[in-house]
Amino acid sequence: MGTDIIVLNGGSSSGKTSIARCLQELLPEPWLTLGVDDLIAAMPSSAPDREPTISFAPDGAVAVGLGFRRLEDAWLQGVAAMARAGAGVIVDDVFLEGGTSQARLRAGLSGLQVLWVGVRCDAAVAAAREAGRSDRVPGMAVSQAEMVHRGTVYDVEVDTTATAALACAQVVRDRVAPSGPRPVSVRPVVVSYDPTWPGQAASLIAIVARALSPLARRVEHIGSTAVPGLAAKDVIDLQVSVDDLAAAEATFDAGLSPLGFVRSAYQRDHVPAGQVDDERRWAKRLWTRRGHAEGDVNLHVRLVGSPNERLALLFRDWLRANPAAVPAYAAFKRSLATISPGTGTYAEVKDPVVDLVVSVAEPWAAAVGWHL
Repeated sequence: MGTDIIVLNGGSSSGKTSIARCLQELLPEPWLTLGVDDLIAAMPSSAPDREPTISFAPDGAVAVGLGFRRLEDAWLQGVAAMARAGAGVIVDDVFLEGGTSQARLRAGLSGLQVLWVGVRCDAAVAAAREAGRSDRVPGMAVSQAEMVHRGTVYDVEVDTTATAALACAQVVRDRVAPSGPRPVSVRPVVVSYDPTWPGQAASLIAIVARALSPLARRVEHIGSTAVPGLAAKDVIDLQVSVDDLAAAEATFDAGLSPLGFVRSAYQRDHVPAGQVDDERRWAKRLWTRRGHAEGDVNLHVRLVGSPNERLALLFRDWLRANPAAVPAYAAFKRSLATISPGTGTYAEVKDPVVDLVVSVAEPWAAAVGWHL
């Protein structure tokens, strides 16, 4: 699965729009570019009896009201819908609240593959550019130069202070995952527990461990098929623990391709609800196998000692140790599968429930002394 949306975040006059236009020329497929300026231009003008949607102070400070947020949320749903319909979208944005703004956008784009790009520029250089623009309030460039990047996490950063927009766009272009034809959405099918799943997993573990040696420190059976009695999709999940994700990414294709695996564009797990953590700690690599004579497999590659490696094992072991919880979780999964239009939606809705299970599992882990 390739990149669906490219989000460019930077202060006023940092060069985002120029980079977006260059990307449209560089990318092999047509991409739309939509910016926060388009959203602002489409909003109603202020009226004396109505709270302004957005206001600009003489010093360049920007304030937005509840009306702006409401319209922004609707606009974001439209952007996400276009991406889900197959259009590549470049979003030119200004995170006025830094990481909080990014979190809001991330929630609205849930389920899509987003490339997060930080566009930086020296404040003085941006201010000089701003001085030549009639559509900007003086002071915006200086006030936003650093503020918009606070608390954010990017996949790639560029700096336009002394680098041309085209060169910056080429850096971003090189991080865009090829899209190819979009996969047809497949409805999830949850089946009754298959007692052969553990044996299938054991055979796979032996094969995968040999293929990925010596980088694979551990290979384990995880997910619902690893829990006795639990209904699941007929897909074996394995977790490979490594010391270096970059090394794994560079070398694992050679060992996995002959086994029918294809590398996915997914590179992160979601951070559980309520946790404040650096998303980079939840990095992963994923290979999948579908339509193979020896069965479908998801192979998750995670760092040794990472929180997502631990979560997968804790989730499995708590359910194994608490079989009374298995029927309820199975019933939830069966019901969810009947109303989910595709496996993407199924996974997005299931993630918070897994978070809930893990929140119960943590006290259990502490009480019994569970650890990796």
